[in-house]
Amino acid sequence: MRDARGNVVFFGAAGPDGFTPPILLTTEVRTLAAVESRNPFAIEVSYGSARASVAVTVAEAGDLVVAVPVGAPPALVAGLAVATLASASLAGILAVERSRYALLAMFLPLYSRLSKDKVLENYNRGRVYEYIELNPGTHFNAVLAALGMNNGALVYHLEVLQKEGLVASRQEGMYRRFYPRGTEMPPLLENGTTEAQLRVLKAIQEMPGITQKELARFLGLRQSTLAYQIDRLGAVGYIASEKRGRKVHYMAKRGGT
Repeated sequence: MRDARGNVVFFGAAGPDGFTPPILLTTEVRTLAAVESRNPFAIEVSYGSARASVAVTVAEAGDLVVAVPVGAPPALVAGLAVATLASASLAGILAVERSRYALLAMFLPLYSRLSKDKVLENYNRGRVYEYIELNPGTHFNAVLAALGMNNGALVYHLEVLQKEGLVASRQEGMYRRFYPRGTEMPPLLENGTTEAQLRVLKAIQEMPGITQKELARFLGLRQSTLAYQIDRLGAVGYIASEKRGRKVHYMAKRGGT
């Protein structure tokens, strides 16, 4: 493993499980003149005569898997690229969640399939999975705000969880929604509204000013599930909310289906 200046920062062999011990890296070097970045790092892995290399920008602690083609011609091996997309020309694209998620996902690697325990061994990935389990149907920005992660790291962990079959997702309107494995996604109607959301909307129409706690009791839904339905109905402009004291009350807007 070499830094951007060509200095060797790590040389060693993987263990029987194919993993190396944790590596401590410094991403910046202070000189008399300035602070120089050591990114990107070049990683080369070999197994017998087979080799694979990847360049990666290190932004935070995490796992990196480099797939070495064995018994086949060398192929393209993609590496983790937690990139900082700061170009002004991309600012408008990255402001939209759907575009940001799709664009950042293009930089993610191919990797070998891991066991569930190994996948969730990473601390931040485990946090992402737990949040989705507790908030089925959550979207990218909600996870980002709740866990305080950066865009690239969150996209990487979500892609790993999806490729390992622990999480599923689909586009619902302007958001990509994430569901834990085994959760049945609500069916989508023609206008993108689910049957569950229509139940919530109908209840709010019949009982204007109802609170979320009262709705959950009336409909027999968990608070986390109901919060998602309300969030979705508010995003598409079907309901409005009004805070009175410590409680939030919901009303249907005119034109709601």
